Amino acid sequence: MKVVLRDDVENLGTFGAVVQVADGFARNYLIPRGFALLATGGNIAQLGAEREAWQKKIMKSKEDAEKV
Repeated sequence: MKVVLRDDVENLGTFGAVVQVADGFARNYLIPRGFALLATGGNIAQLGAEREAWQKKIMKSKEDAEKV
């Protein structure tokens, strides 16, 4: 089953990565705990937008830190 990660998962991938996992692992662990969503077109697009916003926030924090 292909899923899109909503969080960094050790030994699996980082936020926004599309990974292939066993069906049971996805249904019983990743999805119920909010670590992943099914890899549909809408979910991939949504997480892409969230990732861009997150990266902008990180860049702003770095810029502010460099000013200090």
